[in-house]
Amino acid sequence: MIRITPIVLLLIFLIDLSSIFIVGRFTGGLMAFLLLILSELIGISLFVNSLKQLATSNQKSISQVITNSKLILVSFIFLLPGFISDIIGIFILIKAKQDEKKMQEREEQYAYKETYNYYEGEVRRDNDFDEFGVSKAKKEKEDKLYKKEEIIIDVKPLDEDNKKD
Repeated sequence: MIRITPIVLLLIFLIDLSSIFIVGRFTGGLMAFLLLILSELIGISLFVNSLKQLATSNQKSISQVITNSKLILVSFIFLLPGFISDIIGIFILIKAKQDEKKMQEREEQYAYKETYNYYEGEVRRDNDFDEFGVSKAKKEKEDKLYKKEEIIIDVKPLDEDNKKD
């Protein structure tokens, strides 16, 4: 595990701050300032939206929780002054959205549907079972195994002349 010391964090922060001056030299001070304000607004917007999604969603899937936690991290990265942190935040945001899409596809693949119950990887349709929970297919199979053969006896009525007293 890599240990990041406070000195390394301070150096990263200073390099990020120096990126403001470098961008300001190429684009002008006002444009660099407006870009910083824009990144701060994006960070605030991401933070507020991800907190709203966490608070209002009743059914929280794993993908929603993970994506919202990544969005909160990205919002803090956008709130840091500097353009290098903003670029890192954009990469994390893109990766979070890609992961969310993959996780949603997996959840849709194994999603619970009203007409099906899932038990350890097996699919059970509700209409395949009788009112006692016994499988209709199993019941039919047992009926075939234990079915008694019907004996058909051909009984003819006796004629009156063949009747015995």
